[in-house]
Amino acid sequence: MATKKSDTEEKVMVMIPYIEGQDPEVTVIINGHITKIKKGKQVAVSRQVASVLENSNEQMMVAWENQQALKYQKQDL
Repeated sequence: MATKKSDTEEKVMVMIPYIEGQDPEVTVIINGHITKIKKGKQVAVSRQVASVLENSNEQMMVAWENQQALKYQKQDL
């Protein structure tokens, strides 16, 4: 039996910085539920959405670090 999500699901505050030239909002989709988050404003989102955003940020940092490592390896050749 599926668990019904309550409207009282715990919310957390997040703020995604706005960078000119980038999309002004972020869309997070979890099991068909769409959440659009405006960048540059502090907003309340479910803990699940906040977790997705955190995981995404961590993955972007790992990708950036790997890119930098490869960049410096090429310079050493």
